Amino acid sequence: MGLVNLEYYNNIYLGEPIPETDFPRYEMRSEDLILGLIGMSATNVALLDEETQTAVNKAVCCEIEYLYEYGVGVAVYGKEAGG
Repeated sequence: MGLVNLEYYNNIYLGEPIPETDFPRYEMRSEDLILGLIGMSATNVALLDEETQTAVNKAVCCEIEYLYEYGVGVAVYGKEAGG
């Protein structure tokens, strides 16, 4: 299970709507990116204080929205497909 689930994303973060079937894919990619940036694993994040865990979870949610809105191509290549 990821750092955030759809319930957290919808009800705590109040993110833009994402289909339930698509959410796990975006969460996994977003979590990998954020954890890579901060140099931690999900296990290590669980050992952090609550405030820092919340910040990491919000960063994952923010990245989920970004990837859903703009697509993985923009996140990886900096441009839209065919652009």
